[in-house]
Amino acid sequence: MRVINNDKERDKINLRFDIQSCNTTVTSERNKLQETVSVLQDAVGSSPSGIDGKLIGACKQALEQISICLQNLNQSRQFVDQIDTSEEVPDGEY
Repeated sequence: MRVINNDKERDKINLRFDIQSCNTTVTSERNKLQETVSVLQDAVGSSPSGIDGKLIGACKQALEQISICLQNLNQSRQFVDQIDTSEEVPDGEY
């Protein structure tokens, strides 16, 4: 007979919570960085050059890395959802 292992189920729930917390934090930081890029672009005009252009480029590169991070977090959540927390126990032991 298959039964749920409460320890495994609790660990699975904790993993989901941790991933969601990371996702929330990373999303918040992404939004702040997007706001920063917008402010910088408004401040320097349509064709930034020199240090302004490098700074905006670095921010955009960071945004790309954050997007990859969010994709990986979402994939991690999918993997956690697939974890089987049940186990086989002999009949009469449960």
